[in-house]
Amino acid sequence: MPCERQQFASGGLKMRELSALFSVLLILLLAGEEFGFGFNQQGHMPIQTLRRSEINYENTVPAVAYTGSQACQTCHPAIYQEYFQTPMGRSMYRAEQSLETDGIPIPSTVFDPKASQYIQVFNKDSSLYMKIYEVDANEKLGFTHTEKLAYAIGSGLNAVGYIIRRGNYLFQAPLAFYTRHHKWDLAPGYQQIDFGFSRPVTTTCIICHSGLPRPVRNSTTGI
Repeated sequence: MPCERQQFASGGLKMRELSALFSVLLILLLAGEEFGFGFNQQGHMPIQTLRRSEINYENTVPAVAYTGSQACQTCHPAIYQEYFQTPMGRSMYRAEQSLETDGIPIPSTVFDPKASQYIQVFNKDSSLYMKIYEVDANEKLGFTHTEKLAYAIGSGLNAVGYIIRRGNYLFQAPLAFYTRHHKWDLAPGYQQIDFGFSRPVTTTCIICHSGLPRPVRNSTTGI
């Protein structure tokens, strides 16, 4: 009996030693991931490698600016053309490009009964504009407010919305073109509230449609 108890105790000691050794190996492996050590092709350790933070990517230095997708077109024209046929390739573009889109009727006017106002989209000098105006009982023109449209937003699978720009701030335009119904109507959110041209477009909205937005820090709508 004493001998059996001794064997059991020795076995327990060996198990504790193996467990401690395994823990040490695990810590070394985790440290290797953190401090740049890993296995080489023969499975031997350690081999020192560069940490991710030490790798210098030439396109991330401060002096490098965004070139745009046109820079890719020269070497990859087929991929460039194919990408621009996809919804993500047409998710945001300059508003005047809508003039080149088949099937969008311009000019067009929508009446907003909630605000008793008319909203018209029209083109002038190769640019796109939107105007809000009122007409009194004598059909005399009253209040009017016109803004130049800066960007179109949306792939057009369901709708295309529009954005105006004031300085470095963006605001939603009150009309959108709904492609599935093939008509202009109040933009999302305008059915309940008359925002006019004062509804801010936030970074959360732009980041889904623009590849590399550059919002101003501590600014709600700055671009």
